[in-house]
Amino acid sequence: SLSQLRVDSHIISTGKIAKAELKAAKGIAGDALWGLWPETLTHDSLDALKKEGGDFFILSTVDTPAEVLAGEELGRLVTIPVDFPEELGHSLEEFPVDAVILVGLEEVSPLSVRDLMRVRSMRDLISKPLLLLRSHPLNRGEIVVLQDVGVQGIVLDLRTMKVEDAVQMQEAIEKLPPHKIKRDRA
Repeated sequence: SLSQLRVDSHIISTGKIAKAELKAAKGIAGDALWGLWPETLTHDSLDALKKEGGDFFILSTVDTPAEVLAGEELGRLVTIPVDFPEELGHSLEEFPVDAVILVGLEEVSPLSVRDLMRVRSMRDLISKPLLLLRSHPLNRGEIVVLQDVGVQGIVLDLRTMKVEDAVQMQEAIEKLPPHKIKRDRA
């Protein structure tokens, strides 16, 4: 049961934004923040999302029409592959989105040092919140090192992850010590 899992927001993945998806998403989220992660986005579909009370949307690709970034009413997140070119990565800092979801490591288990280096490389390019998409659970050690390299949130794909695994991850995250700010050393 999803009632075991305490979430900050609900993300509903969909092909395109339609009335049926909007009503279903609103029903699932209840009083929590909610948004859609559509494959196809248009300015009109975002108007429908606003009218239905949605809080945010996620750009599935940087090839989405730029007009969807106009307006301030909805939160905007963008998915970026872990191997996103550095020259484009620098543009994310001033890009009109609120957070970045790093994709491409959803099923990697266990995470390698190389994977962490790739995450940290993206973290070095931006100061916006960096979230990591996961469809497989992370163990406590992986969660600790992800915090150390600057990941500020984890987006769980509950279509593939067991709720019990998500609950265990949540408990591990809640037991993390506060993130230490590292000072430069001479």
